[in-house]
Amino acid sequence: MIPVTPVGPPAGFSQKVVARAKQWSEDQGLDWQAPPPKRAAKDLPDLWRNCLDDLHDSYGGICAYLSVYFHRATQSTSVDHYVPKSKAPIAQAYAWENYRLASRPMNTNKGESQVVLDPFKIPPTLFQLNLLNGRVEINTAVAKIRDPLHQQAQATIRRLKLNAGPFRSLRLQYITEYVEARQLGTQQAIEQAQKRLKFQSPFIYQEILRQGW
Repeated sequence: MIPVTPVGPPAGFSQKVVARAKQWSEDQGLDWQAPPPKRAAKDLPDLWRNCLDDLHDSYGGICAYLSVYFHRATQSTSVDHYVPKSKAPIAQAYAWENYRLASRPMNTNKGESQVVLDPFKIPPTLFQLNLLNGRVEINTAVAKIRDPLHQQAQATIRRLKLNAGPFRSLRLQYITEYVEARQLGTQQAIEQAQKRLKFQSPFIYQEILRQGW
């Protein structure tokens, strides 16, 4: 995970999502500025799906948590509510600033947990990557052991299962492809390999440059 710079709402978001959701809330006699009644969050109309294409385009198809590109056509991306729908005012369920572009596995792993760090707010290089085994690690120069931030970072890795086998394998695949391209030895090959890696995973690209690979 690396810091993600927030992007403002797309044109038409208020009409496609907010206005329709607010009208639904009024029709149901619910307080727009209060959390939904117990067990009613699942009944909120999923109007946020109307902006998934916009969210994908705004963030370049990069999952905010895994920092890997997912093509929209594979239907592998989803709208994550950073503050869970059941724990926030109804209005926040339809607030663009509460949305994070997330791959479906990351969204499932995060669930309604509130221990996961916000990619909009994490410091640079808080998370680092072991390029030999593909594991995400915590930079103790940024978050010292036993500091609250270090504990939150650990909880984030655990909750999102960032070091689970499939995610490590994907990182190692991209790293191997990059190293093989570098072995061609030309400056053009290196630049093309870096450009492709930056598109595939900005996190791996950052770590390749930082570690001088």
